[in-house]
Amino acid sequence: MRPLEDICILIKSPDPEPPRDGQPYTPAREFYQYDRLAEELRRYTPARVRVVEGWPQDAAPRAMLLIAYHPAMREPLLAAAESLPPDEPRPLLLNLRYDDLSSLAEVARPAGIVVNERYARWRLRQEERIFRQIYGLKSLAPRLAPLLEPATLADSEHYDTYESRDPQTLPFILAHYIDAYWQTLSLSGTSPPERATPGTDVS
Repeated sequence: MRPLEDICILIKSPDPEPPRDGQPYTPAREFYQYDRLAEELRRYTPARVRVVEGWPQDAAPRAMLLIAYHPAMREPLLAAAESLPPDEPRPLLLNLRYDDLSSLAEVARPAGIVVNERYARWRLRQEERIFRQIYGLKSLAPRLAPLLEPATLADSEHYDTYESRDPQTLPFILAHYIDAYWQTLSLSGTSPPERATPGTDVS
């Protein structure tokens, strides 16, 4: 299994015509600061980090996907999850609402989930008192310790909410989590799947 070389932050392509309700329009890419996330993530990983606009099936080949969740991605994401063998790499979801956790986690089986409240704290630079970090796979607990430990109560059959003893910035947590996840793929002898159609690289 080769080392992780490519991380893609995948965001929905912008609508051709922005909403015209009289309010100032800020593209989601700018509002959620995905380029800043990529820049900060590069500090903690040797992998190439890019922002790609498109759909889950359009991502770059052999990349670890961080999908900025949008409701329009729900059906393509579930369809991709059904066709992907359980031992192949799964995407990690960003900015998912708590309301969507129960309906997506055990069905789509992502590598992990960053809920929208945690993401907002990073975006607003308010991480000083944040200890609840990521909704992640229970199987990764030994590799994530001691930086991340499962919360006292289990969340679902395959997932736990992981907490840190000290406040940590989200890009650092993501780099640590992705590294632990990628190591499990190496141990299983899994190679990342080829995705035939490249996305639009606009990083």
